[in-house]
Amino acid sequence: MVCSFPVSFAADKMINSGRFSVVFVRKFFTVIAGIGPAAALIGLGFVGCDSGLAVGALCAAMGLSAGSYAGFMSNFSDLSPNYSGFLNGLTLTFSNISGFLSPIVTGAITNENVS
Repeated sequence: MVCSFPVSFAADKMINSGRFSVVFVRKFFTVIAGIGPAAALIGLGFVGCDSGLAVGALCAAMGLSAGSYAGFMSNFSDLSPNYSGFLNGLTLTFSNISGFLSPIVTGAITNENVS
């Protein structure tokens, strides 16, 4: 959450400078939010037992995921400013359905057999 403020500020600066389009800025920060944490978590596997590096990699992963606020989370305001809250709630509702359906489906497939 702390990193979302500088990321959003940087996105606004990029758009207001006129050198970058809104579409480019949204795509750029969406890529940062996807690839950045993935790279940091992959790097986490190589830090060994160094707790400082492990905490640093986890902080970097969470910090880089702040790009999602300037990326795809702003898309709802671009699409429909008057209904952005409704659209955000609707899409996040459907995207989270897998979170509670997947254990149910897994239980049905495995017939409650855990081995």
